[in-house]
Amino acid sequence: MGKQDTLDWWREARFGMFIHFGLYSAMEGIWKGEEVPGLGEWAQCRARIPVEEYKKNAEKVTLEEFDAEKYVQLAKDAGMKYIVFTAKHHDGFAMYDSKYSDYNIVKMGPSGRDPAKELAEAAKKAGLTMCFYYSQALDWEDPDATGNDWDYDPEKKDFRRFLDGKCKHQLKEILTNYGDLGLVWFDVPRGISREQSIEVRDYVKSIQPNCLVSGRISYHTDIGDYGSLGDNEIPAGKLEGDWETPATLNHTWGYKGSDHHWKKPEELIRLMTELLSKGVNYLLNIGPMASGKIPEESVYLLKEVGKWVHLNEEAIYGTKQTPFSVDFDWGKASQKGNTIYLYLFHRKTDLEISGIRNHIKKAILIGEENQEVGVEEQHNDVLDEHIVKLTIPESKNPYMDVIKLELDGAIDVKDGLYQQAEGRIDLPAYAAKLEGGKKIRKEEEAESAEREAEKNGTIRSDEIQLDKNGMISQWFDTEGKAQWKFMVYKPGTYRVSIATRSTKYTEWVGGHTVCITCNGQTMKKTLEADRPLPFADRFFFDDQISDVGTVTFDQPGEVVLELTMEQYNQKDAAGLCVNKVILE
Repeated sequence: MGKQDTLDWWREARFGMFIHFGLYSAMEGIWKGEEVPGLGEWAQCRARIPVEEYKKNAEKVTLEEFDAEKYVQLAKDAGMKYIVFTAKHHDGFAMYDSKYSDYNIVKMGPSGRDPAKELAEAAKKAGLTMCFYYSQALDWEDPDATGNDWDYDPEKKDFRRFLDGKCKHQLKEILTNYGDLGLVWFDVPRGISREQSIEVRDYVKSIQPNCLVSGRISYHTDIGDYGSLGDNEIPAGKLEGDWETPATLNHTWGYKGSDHHWKKPEELIRLMTELLSKGVNYLLNIGPMASGKIPEESVYLLKEVGKWVHLNEEAIYGTKQTPFSVDFDWGKASQKGNTIYLYLFHRKTDLEISGIRNHIKKAILIGEENQEVGVEEQHNDVLDEHIVKLTIPESKNPYMDVIKLELDGAIDVKDGLYQQAEGRIDLPAYAAKLEGGKKIRKEEEAESAEREAEKNGTIRSDEIQLDKNGMISQWFDTEGKAQWKFMVYKPGTYRVSIATRSTKYTEWVGGHTVCITCNGQTMKKTLEADRPLPFADRFFFDDQISDVGTVTFDQPGEVVLELTMEQYNQKDAAGLCVNKVILE
């Protein structure tokens, strides 16, 4: 069985449950009466808590409210198809019955129960695919692993000893004692070489050949069976290959009592459709309390999302990324066979879509009672413009409407960039032609930049380039340029804006002076935060839209827009990061 076959179930699933449960759950983000900044599951590291102190949390992980069948039922209620449980996180504590190390929940917890075994049995009974998370490099309990420099002397560490010892022995345990696994979810490959990552991957396959290995087994993206995007990350455009985004319901992964930043059901559904349109799996996390109780907010959110998922199953499972080469301001799209699915971000009574060359056999508003959608097709052979006009009946669907377009054959849509039927033109960074421009400001930064580039799935270069998410990243000087060639159908004057991004968890800086030339007209602007980019990763990234000027088109036709940077803002350590240029 090849990679294609072993990935089939994962591609069909599209939606899974992540579970972060461990000693950190008992801390609730508090150490010695003070809140530990950052993610709950990283509290030991951030507070530099000695292992001998940290392990006392085991007696608080009682499991008295842990019910594996309820966990699995919640996953089913949400429409999830696989479960990834933290067998061992970075703290090194095994949440299963490890014979290799007594540092585990069965030996040190008051209940003597094995939650991993109970979950695996419940998942199998319910028809869900069971998977385990295992931290293959970071382990703050083991003296030879990466990470703990407060208990152990870094100079005395022997990573090979950890790899051949705790790591492989525990991997063998979870791959041998808990039935067939869908995948092993590795994470944070610090201190592990490319060769060692391949060794771990091959070791997993030697025990369970059909078990998938996640992309975070290495910073090199060709080792895992599929790629893993950053936490809560949504790529700007379509990606090559298979990808997954792990995501949270609030900010943190492991339970943290102070984290009340819960997303809304409609926001989670929007995030899901953003990912579906790019062919990316959605792995959504819950962080149980030490008792095993799932926070009520998590239960509510997953059940609400499930109402929408179960109503729109055919537009989720087994879908592929959008067939369109352009972005739409009304929503997103995916495809399956001869069918296109449209996810509408706002309720609409009518919708115009450019680019479909096929004849529409039938259009359906998916719901409890599927309703037929009115269809009118228009073709302009001179401009090679194809417009489908949809008349949408009144809907009572929860959260988001989905339109199903049944086509008369294999999907055929127009290539290239072109104006939406409603007038807007989006020029995404991933569709730009890039030339010149230094990416790295200082030679002494080259090593760290190379490491970052490796993490981002790029090859380090001194020229501006796209990161794996389709953003123009780390643009530092005035020598580079980005060009877009696109089709304008409707003459008139358009407002020209640019959407740029901050680094993760930081405020948007701006202050770069850019120049945009289009149709013989030139605009210059020092970037200011005129308004936020609607939605787009806004929980972790601060994307802002800056208005640059206006451009007038006297007639329809193909035009070129060029973006350059006149002056770099030295206060922005991340450089100019471009999401898209917008004309509207």
